[in-house]
Amino acid sequence: MKSFAQIGAGCLVLLTLGSASPAAYAQRLRSPWDGQAVTMTDAPYTCPQPPAFAKSLNAESYYTDEHHSIIDPVKQKAFRDATEAPTHLGEWAGQAADAYRTTGSRAGASCVYALLEAAAKAQAWSAAMPTGQGSYEQKWLLAGVAMAYLKVRDSGVGTADQDKAIQKWLGSLANRARDYVEGKRSNPNSDAWNNHGYWAGFAVAAAGIAIEDKTDFRWGLDAYKIGWATSGPMARCRASWIAPAWRCTITCMRWLRW
Repeated sequence: MKSFAQIGAGCLVLLTLGSASPAAYAQRLRSPWDGQAVTMTDAPYTCPQPPAFAKSLNAESYYTDEHHSIIDPVKQKAFRDATEAPTHLGEWAGQAADAYRTTGSRAGASCVYALLEAAAKAQAWSAAMPTGQGSYEQKWLLAGVAMAYLKVRDSGVGTADQDKAIQKWLGSLANRARDYVEGKRSNPNSDAWNNHGYWAGFAVAAAGIAIEDKTDFRWGLDAYKIGWATSGPMARCRASWIAPAWRCTITCMRWLRW
């Protein structure tokens, strides 16, 4: 399961934009980092080589019980081996983006562009996934790389061609995430109605901002609304142990005013 700290970061995006007035949607979609001046510096940053790319990902869950509480060590190793490359891409792009935001490192911002441009050219993990777990990884990847891109897109280090390629790739990942969820929504007991549906909402909303697609952005917000509407009082109570991020999500949902 991905860190709920990342959900907290997603909440920042939705808090900033979800309460916007209808007139605001006629303007450019903005992330919390747009318009925040960063003084460019020559702070060094060592950019890793891109991981090995593939268009698809054959990953399976490593739990052995229906409650997802018992781990099979052999399956877990196979899972980690299968997901290592996309996990590294998201981590490395995020770390480089944070280096730019905190130190102004031009090298950090350039690293984000280099990693994401390479992924875009390879159409990395943009195919329809053969397993549900692969689709989970696909949307988690989208969430991470879209956030990294939003943090550096106003840095001025990327070229128009790089932006075009990266945005096209993000859009293809967003389409896959939407297709997966929408294909499952007819079944009320499917993963389209649990945290995976909400994660897809976060990922697609972030991508929508990045590619200036208001349809994707609104779809993402609606997925968050569905999550709140379908997680009854007992579910909210059981989730209260995830205190910081969960409180943020509650606040986020209230701000959407739906």
